[in-house]
Amino acid sequence: MISGQLSPSLHPSVQNMRPKYLLHYLLSVKSLVNRHAWSRTPVAETSWALLRDCYHGDMCILHTPQHIAVAALYLALNSYGVELPVGEKEWWQVLCEDVTKADINAVISDLLRLYDMEAKCI
Repeated sequence: MISGQLSPSLHPSVQNMRPKYLLHYLLSVKSLVNRHAWSRTPVAETSWALLRDCYHGDMCILHTPQHIAVAALYLALNSYGVELPVGEKEWWQVLCEDVTKADINAVISDLLRLYDMEAKCI
């Protein structure tokens, strides 16, 4: 991975921005979703694309890797209307105890702002 090779010059938040969080979260969520619903929707692919897009701005410095991964998965699931079983806690709180709905919204807002900025450049 390029970030691993450049790690001495990168901010510590960027160094920790590894795909391991999203991979773990995807595997956990996949086990909760109907197999056919999961295979019909590109939730995993969309989550990975959203995560990659976060590298194009300052998001990986502003937010923790765990919060970005949860937000990417949250946005992907909501985009395709995939619902998860309801429990005592929200699914994202089970995956990452310190994330709040406000944290998720902040990451998504920053990501949408990045897309808006890109659209204005075209």
